[in-house]
Amino acid sequence: MDASNKNFEFLKQKFHEHYSSVSPEGIAPSDCASREFGAGWDKKIDWRHLALASAFELKSFLVREAPLYVSYSAAHYEAPAAQPMERKNAKAWDLIFDIDAPTLKVEHQHNELFCAKCFEAVRSDTQRLIDFLVGDFGFNEKEIAVNFSGSKGMHVHVTSEEALRLTQDARKQIAAYIKGPKDAAALLMQYDEKAPLRGPNATTSGWKRRAFNAAKEFLEKATVEDLMDYGLRRDRAQRIVAERSVALARLAEGVWDAVAGLEKAWPTLVGGVIARSRVEIDEPVTTDAARLIRLPESLHGGSSLRAARIDLKRLGEFDPLKQAVAFKSGKMIKIKTQRPLEFDFDDETRCVEEGESEIHEGVALFLLCKGKAELA
Repeated sequence: MDASNKNFEFLKQKFHEHYSSVSPEGIAPSDCASREFGAGWDKKIDWRHLALASAFELKSFLVREAPLYVSYSAAHYEAPAAQPMERKNAKAWDLIFDIDAPTLKVEHQHNELFCAKCFEAVRSDTQRLIDFLVGDFGFNEKEIAVNFSGSKGMHVHVTSEEALRLTQDARKQIAAYIKGPKDAAALLMQYDEKAPLRGPNATTSGWKRRAFNAAKEFLEKATVEDLMDYGLRRDRAQRIVAERSVALARLAEGVWDAVAGLEKAWPTLVGGVIARSRVEIDEPVTTDAARLIRLPESLHGGSSLRAARIDLKRLGEFDPLKQAVAFKSGKMIKIKTQRPLEFDFDDETRCVEEGESEIHEGVALFLLCKGKAELA
């Protein structure tokens, strides 16, 4: 955004007003004094290597400078303002994940201002990520925090003692695990054409358990037509249905082709399990200690929304355009747009005509930050 125009000055004033009203403790991260901060007015990070010794200093900075973007380090440093990076001397490092786009791309009518369909998918991805962290890696849910990115994604923070001690290599392994096996062959093995097709058994865990559960559920319910959809001949499909109990017993032992023909179904079915279960993350956020991440509860200059913290128990209900709206006064602002716009915002469908109009402050700030409107 051009720092010389009136839109920029207006946004800075509104951000200043917002930060003046927040409590220092409500916006400061844990161990604030050990964090490196970065801020931006044009870019997301125009300036970094900033140390703020307390929640009060952080609030004072936000009120004074009114940055449109503010980020902080996942790492805890002895000297957060030192340069180059090596001189900061990292003591520990939060485990953080950034999901900024849906893992599964589905055809739909996309809204460029804020796509509820895309966000619903990101929210589902976030829940699956938490399931990985708790179920597969054993992290305690009480030490996992989630916040909206302020734009269209979600951030997941793990701050347990175990997470803080993880090496970079361990973080890379976690990121790779969450993104899933490359294909079904990683979970199914056949040493030669005459050997049985081996796969996960009833005692396995993690990705193997997901594959086994899906195969077991499919085999328990599969009809002849279901099996034929996977390319099996009718006579083979009929035999599998007739010998279902044998196939299930052998599947529990890790033999996936006890009845001839089953080997044709499994690669497609297991590949589908991987595609539906994996989570696409911005890997450098997890694996690069020097990265900065959006400060929870700060404002996002690309939307005017808060990077709102979210109660894990209410993750499925979270709607940024209701619960992350920072500006809710009844003030009216005159703006002008180049084309008509229609979108949902704060529980209402908003229709903004082309040209000049007067709209509620929160909606106006949203459009100004999105670059879809100017002050009239």
